[in-house]
Amino acid sequence: MTQVQVRTGAWIKDGWDLTVKKENFWPFVLLALSYFVVQSIGGIIIYGSATAAVYAVILNLLKTGRLDFNRIEDGFQAFLPTFLAGLISSLFISIGMVFCLLPGLIISALYLFPLMLIIDRKMDFWEALEESRKKVQENLWGFVVFILALVGIHLLGLLVCGIGVLVTTPVIWCATVIAYRELWPERQEITIIAAAPPAPEA
Repeated sequence: MTQVQVRTGAWIKDGWDLTVKKENFWPFVLLALSYFVVQSIGGIIIYGSATAAVYAVILNLLKTGRLDFNRIEDGFQAFLPTFLAGLISSLFISIGMVFCLLPGLIISALYLFPLMLIIDRKMDFWEALEESRKKVQENLWGFVVFILALVGIHLLGLLVCGIGVLVTTPVIWCATVIAYRELWPERQEITIIAAAPPAPEA
């Protein structure tokens, strides 16, 4: 079986390019600010759906080339599975962090993609968690390096008076969604056209 390719540098570069693109930059800053406000109010209850909503916007951006905030509703329409996936993955990561930084990073890598699988592939929360885990396990250490790079980007944002996270957070979102779309390409819808019935004989 071919090992999953982890292209940390390329994913982050593409995420950066997508974020700082002229027509995307300020909408992304607004999206990040709104996300942090919602998170501060809703906490873990809203985490899964709010994050899935952001991912839905970026998935649509990759498909159409434009930021459509109407796609936010996609994350909240799947409230229960995204809530459960967000809750369980956060719990697993917290337990990992209690024991040591490395287990926390490994678990963060394993459960990087379930929210996107729920909104994109319409999976149930547990199926999405397992699908993410299995895919990441094919190149676990590569994904751990990817997670470390994302953490580094987040820390850089915090160093710029904390305001930098309004830019680095969208970069992290975009890099993660770009990685997801490369690992799970968009499904092509096949339209089956029924053959016309034969004309009646004269």
